[in-house]
Amino acid sequence: MGRNELSSRAQTAIMESTGKKNMETLQAVYRFFWTTGKTPAPWGVYHILWVGIVLACIFLIVRGRKALRRGRLCARLTGAGCAVLFVLEAIKQLMYLFKLSDGALVVDYTWSVFPFQFCTTPVYVGLAVFFLPEGATKRAFCAFLAAFGLFGGVTILLYPNTVFTQYEYLNLHTMLWHCGLILIGVLQWAGGTFRTDARDFLGAAALFLALVLVALALDLALPFLADERFNMFYISPYTPCTILFLAKVWEVAPYPLFFLLYAGGFVLIAFVFFLTGKVLTRQRKSALIPVN
Repeated sequence: MGRNELSSRAQTAIMESTGKKNMETLQAVYRFFWTTGKTPAPWGVYHILWVGIVLACIFLIVRGRKALRRGRLCARLTGAGCAVLFVLEAIKQLMYLFKLSDGALVVDYTWSVFPFQFCTTPVYVGLAVFFLPEGATKRAFCAFLAAFGLFGGVTILLYPNTVFTQYEYLNLHTMLWHCGLILIGVLQWAGGTFRTDARDFLGAAALFLALVLVALALDLALPFLADERFNMFYISPYTPCTILFLAKVWEVAPYPLFFLLYAGGFVLIAFVFFLTGKVLTRQRKSALIPVN
């Protein structure tokens, strides 16, 4: 056996050993993120802890509202918060991209977690806000975060019954995500990033409806993924809606009526959040900023 052949075999053995170690490391990381524990109870200790954290952060935002209105601090905090959430979501997507099969990691994506849901889109909007020039479009995006994003975050924080699981990272992700939506929404009110008039809310509503249409287009374009519960914004005509009373509407009503109730209902609830914020900003002793 020649020296070159021995060298080649040694290199192959080293590569195989290194590849095996890398695979073992990846599997350990994978198992870490899928660590299980006790499923938190709604309004249990874990849940109440996060409610307390959110309230404390809101207090700090309110206290710093004057500083938030100077320069680009509010935009930077919004962008940074959305960037953190984006990284958290990227980790979650990687978790669902792979599965362990016979001791090996294989690609097998879970399409039900595709990141284009109502509570996912505020992060994309918030990242866009950081780069948008001042004007009506940017104000509409900020109003979307203050009304629609806040609506999504508050809903899950108050009613987390469907999101808690045995997997610890997913619980952390869920709470960080929806609490983050609340804080990003409050930042827009405290920072005065939009006008509390009908024009800016209509811009936010138009953005929401555009996102709904994108979600519907995805649902209609990929009907073969319905069996994997691919259901963007939970409005697919092929996969049952699971949103509280809308689930029953999806079952018994014609789809066009369901779609109109969904879109109209979400806009109406967001408008209630918008009006509530507007009323609070008009109160002298309110914790929020005065109206522009």
